Amino acid sequence: MHISLRKKPAAPEPEPVEEAEQDVEEQELGEEQEDGKALSLPAALVHAVKAWFAWGTARLGATATYWGHVFAVWACAYYRGWVLIAVPLVLLTVVGLFVPRSAINQFAERVEERRGTAKRADAEAVEEPPIEPLLGLLQHLIGDARGVHLKTLLEHLEKGAAQAGQEPPSRADVEAKLAALRVPLRPSVRNAAGRVNRGVYRADLEAALAPSPDEATDPAPDV
Repeated sequence: MHISLRKKPAAPEPEPVEEAEQDVEEQELGEEQEDGKALSLPAALVHAVKAWFAWGTARLGATATYWGHVFAVWACAYYRGWVLIAVPLVLLTVVGLFVPRSAINQFAERVEERRGTAKRADAEAVEEPPIEPLLGLLQHLIGDARGVHLKTLLEHLEKGAAQAGQEPPSRADVEAKLAALRVPLRPSVRNAAGRVNRGVYRADLEAALAPSPDEATDPAPDV
């Protein structure tokens, strides 16, 4: 019978099992979802309420925490007045401290984005409509003068048509276009050089450029 005098190897000690600790401090501000995305606002509020109750339970106990909230509700219903205002404000402030910072930042970004969209919409709404090309040409020719002669307008239209390789508009077409745009032709108009001839006054042009509820809906004939 063989007896071994060697010591038997000691059985390996079982490794201690790490217990999952649910420390409330890990549920502090700025916590995000596991996928790295910020919580939505409703989910962030639910998370904040749960974190607040967990924080109170860890330090005061579950009984004291829940009875404290029951007492707060009773005080609001019984005393009313300033208590009905102060207690909810305090609770909302405390719960707000547990809202994840990422959710707050996301909400602030959305608010800023909506403000920017509203500003752009307002800017587009107040943007002036494009000026009729003929009116724009008259505005350029008149400048600071009292008016411009019809002859000068026709000369510029002929040069523009020649550069574009098109037929220049006739005098009758230009006069019809001006009438459709509510720009009257006056018999005696003094231009920048001090000469008097038939043409358009600056005051009449400014009146035609001003918005009018009686503006004709039919398009003016093309020049």
